[in-house]
Amino acid sequence: SIMTDVSDRIERENQLIKEAQLDPLTGLYNRKRAISLIEADFLKEKSGTLYICDVDNFKSMNDTKGHLAKLIRHYADENCVTARLGGDEFMLYFTEDAEKKGADVIGKIQKEFAIAMKTSNPDLDITISAGGALRNAGEDFKDLYKKADTALYLAKKEKGQLKIYKEQ
Repeated sequence: SIMTDVSDRIERENQLIKEAQLDPLTGLYNRKRAISLIEADFLKEKSGTLYICDVDNFKSMNDTKGHLAKLIRHYADENCVTARLGGDEFMLYFTEDAEKKGADVIGKIQKEFAIAMKTSNPDLDITISAGGALRNAGEDFKDLYKKADTALYLAKKEKGQLKIYKEQ
């Protein structure tokens, strides 16, 4: 009988799976993994609210991404899917008490982020704008994202705001 220790191989496979699902800069889920989790939640026929957050006025500053990711991890709970979409954009999807809880969490993140950025960069006006959209029954991720992105566009016009998409 021959035994082979495969623990290193299993550990490496687990590391590769982790790397394939997480954003290397922030440790949050990447876009692909987050969408997969959100779409799995859609199958449960639950409502949810998607928020897209974007840092205003400072795209090249890496510590804004790290600080924002820490705030997202701090305020989001296990009922929230969080991800870095790329650049300065982040996504949060809330499933329980979706609209109210999401707006509360986004507000806390915006406030704390603005204070931290004002303290570390007093000459710069760095804020977070966010757009949200409540999922309608039967709606797919693409449609939900489009609505949240429309709300984000409106929020960015007023810089540092949170806008919720409302059906016309």
